[in-house]
Amino acid sequence: MGTAPAATDLPLGATSPALCGTLARTQMGAMLSGGADTGVAGEASSNTTGMIALGGGLVLVAAAGGTYAVRRSTAKAS
Repeated sequence: MGTAPAATDLPLGATSPALCGTLARTQMGAMLSGGADTGVAGEASSNTTGMIALGGGLVLVAAAGGTYAVRRSTAKAS
């Protein structure tokens, strides 16, 4: 087995895959469509309103906590 001129430590088959054997056009008869069949059915959820409300509530709680901490620290400093 010969070696590639650019990389002398690699065999020619590693740097020239066409010399390893015949090249097949494809292994599949037709292109697949859809997602992978993993056996777990995904549920379609349209409960985005609840998630938005929960996220907004958490933001409000964080803002109120930050406001309280700032007011308390300025009251101590005075």
